[in-house]
Amino acid sequence: MIKLCAFDLEIAAQLPDKQCSSCLSENIAISGKNAMCGNCGELGSIYEFRSDWKNHRPLGITCAAMYAQPDKIDLEPYKFWHYPNKMDSYHACEVVRDLTSMVNNFDYQIVTWNGLNFDFDVLAEESGLYDECVELALNHIDLMLIVTTMRGHWLGLDKAAKGASIQGKLKSVTLSNGEILNDMSGGKAPALWKVGEYQAVLDYLADDVRSTLELAQWIETNKKIQWTSDKGYHQEFDVPKLYTVRECLELSRDTVPKWVTEPIKLKSMMEWIK
Repeated sequence: MIKLCAFDLEIAAQLPDKQCSSCLSENIAISGKNAMCGNCGELGSIYEFRSDWKNHRPLGITCAAMYAQPDKIDLEPYKFWHYPNKMDSYHACEVVRDLTSMVNNFDYQIVTWNGLNFDFDVLAEESGLYDECVELALNHIDLMLIVTTMRGHWLGLDKAAKGASIQGKLKSVTLSNGEILNDMSGGKAPALWKVGEYQAVLDYLADDVRSTLELAQWIETNKKIQWTSDKGYHQEFDVPKLYTVRECLELSRDTVPKWVTEPIKLKSMMEWIK
């Protein structure tokens, strides 16, 4: 078994849920699965109006976490980086150096869900350690990238985890006043952090790296990824090994289903790497 260490971070910027890609207006009228921009009249599906985080950078980082498999060395399973407000570049550099140490000094393989397209891009910008983040990104295992490479479409961590009978994303977190927030999501994390609900966000983040690591272990053992589609159909495909990003870039795309008419362009997921 590969020694795995899952990594994830939460951003400081509060992103709009829906936004017009043409005029960046958030005035979106929704009817069923269709939507229209109330500002410029742009029409499309609700999926086409999802906010693009790249329009709001720099995003900042509030906290980050890694979760490692037990090992003979004296390491705590979880490590968190978090500070009031958001990280400055000094502390973002600390995250990069700690991850690099896990790889170079302790022989761990970093694993993420969408780390190439998001986490390492953000970390490079916030830390200024571009070359180091490129090295980490290219040599780590991005489970999302395996899906987009071999299938050509997006897939959520929650669906993949549930498909493997692993507890999915944490939906309920406890706030400092004892109230239970039952619809927690990554989109709520920036606002919660801003008002000092640090533990709720850290609990959510800890569960994300836990589920990422457990899913990676399951995939390595079972040699596949499986899930249930929105229409209730069982979906799965073979994954012979946990491919690194570099290895994914060398894979053929002959396993993309016929119904995926416009496969995701891998180049779009690594535009930040020059």
